[in-house]
Amino acid sequence: MSTDNPNKSDQDKQFLRFISQISHELLAPLTEMIYDNDFIVNLAERDPDNFSKRHLISALRENINKSIYLKHIINELTYLYSPSEKSPNYNIVKQDNPKRILLDAILLLEKDAHSKGISIRTNISEMPPIYFDKDRMMQVFLNLLKNAIRYADSNTDIDI
Repeated sequence: MSTDNPNKSDQDKQFLRFISQISHELLAPLTEMIYDNDFIVNLAERDPDNFSKRHLISALRENINKSIYLKHIINELTYLYSPSEKSPNYNIVKQDNPKRILLDAILLLEKDAHSKGISIRTNISEMPPIYFDKDRMMQVFLNLLKNAIRYADSNTDIDI
């Protein structure tokens, strides 16, 4: 008599689907960062006298933003699939500039929106300091914005 779980094949399929989604979410921005960095290095090597420091700083800033985005994806995966955690571990602290979290999330996804012809427009008033977990709030904003970009028609605006 077998003691194997009859749902094992379903669990295996779900796990493989999960791994595939993780791979895509992590590899897409990582690959883009690698190509960006390679392009910048090649440009600087070909003509170092005319290479713009402003261009370098801009590209590095964009890759830092992509790295932050990857960090949030990895944090989410750790939270969702950590067998040892029974409940989430929040780091709730006073945030003096909560608006900055939303603007950072917009900056991280602006290129995705632009590639679809979507503009993200903001009209956000100043906010008083509030208490929340910065990583979890960033995750909320990223999820909302990713969905807005995914389901918005091309050449439209997302108003915040």
